[in-house]
Amino acid sequence: MTTDTDMGPGQAAPAWSTVDLNCLSIVMIPARGGSKGVPCKNIVKVASKPLIAWTIEAALASPVLDRIIVSTDEPEIADVACRYGAEVPFLRPPELAQDHTPGIEPILHAVRWLDEHEGYRPDYVMVLQPTSPLRTAEDIQTAVQLAQERQAEGVVSVCPAHQHPYSMKQITEDGRLTNFLPMDRPYYPCFIIPEAGVNHNGDVGLAKRLVDVATRAGADAVKFQTFKAEQVVSATTPKAEYQLQITDVAESQLQVMFRADNHL
Repeated sequence: MTTDTDMGPGQAAPAWSTVDLNCLSIVMIPARGGSKGVPCKNIVKVASKPLIAWTIEAALASPVLDRIIVSTDEPEIADVACRYGAEVPFLRPPELAQDHTPGIEPILHAVRWLDEHEGYRPDYVMVLQPTSPLRTAEDIQTAVQLAQERQAEGVVSVCPAHQHPYSMKQITEDGRLTNFLPMDRPYYPCFIIPEAGVNHNGDVGLAKRLVDVATRAGADAVKFQTFKAEQVVSATTPKAEYQLQITDVAESQLQVMFRADNHL
């Protein structure tokens, strides 16, 4: 059964108008307190409100959801979550809030807890990470609608990948998410080492900028060359085109290379 909406002529139906609201869909928001990089990052203020609040508010604005539940081991996070309108019916056991706890375990624990303590069994469980605060209520509604229309086992949001192809997925023409590479043989992580050579021209600041650019592009290391200038060029060796543009006209190729040699 789908919802009925009152719409005027030419008015588009909202994304949730074809969603079966009799189908119980709940949100699980995992938010442990033991984050290492930024302690209790889930309640750190981001644009004037706690990080987790952005996810809770987007879920509350989605009429396709039955309940919004936060799974946390931290009482302070639980208090913030409740203040912004989420439910926290239990505190997560410490053993399910460790650095290496598989992400599915807190979700399974929550589903089992609701079944055992409330007899509540949702048809769909949506997991929303608080560290993705830019999702909208429309994104949530569209995901639920897609799951119902396709009778899918799951719907996953993705973004352009920058990892090794072994970790990547691809979207097929019919909208399914599949492995980018076949899984019938092992693959190994790719270690990317761009060749910077002597393109720093003896400028330490430029060398550091080359490293920064390579790092942002996904490099694991940067290779620079070491050499003896007099063994590579002579006093009469002409400069490369790019060197003519960025070095002193009076400076010879040998002098340029000698300067680079001294800084390596």
